[in-house]
Amino acid sequence: MSWAGPCAAPGSPRPGCWTRAPGSTSGACPTSPSNAAFANWAGWVRHEKDGGCLFLAAASEYDDRPGPIRDRLLALEAAWREQLARAVQQAIDAGELDASTDPAQFAFEMYAIALAIHHDAGLTGYVGAVARGQRAFERLIRGYAPAR
Repeated sequence: MSWAGPCAAPGSPRPGCWTRAPGSTSGACPTSPSNAAFANWAGWVRHEKDGGCLFLAAASEYDDRPGPIRDRLLALEAAWREQLARAVQQAIDAGELDASTDPAQFAFEMYAIALAIHHDAGLTGYVGAVARGQRAFERLIRGYAPAR
């Protein structure tokens, strides 16, 4: 398993994927890279027996502790955000997100939603947290959709 674990986004977006898939309230295609990453990320929260996400725990523990562990964590974090931004750029290039979309900003917002899911899943329950997170992600996609 790679460092990204189940978070790795497979495939590449298909034209029409981001805004016109049947069955989704947002129309977002579940197989586009960012959508797949988000769905897998939400599923990753379900690690009830092992204490949750190692990367979030490490970020909390090492955010203010300089050294090789923090440096490695920062490198892994930067690589993950770059992967997210690349998936977003593919959607922009395919015309599925507005051309003015900032890939790094979209990735940041997607990451913020995932962090909220992680947080709330432990405190208030997985099902409700994922449902709210999915609605937030769908709103994010609608906010960056090209004018049609």
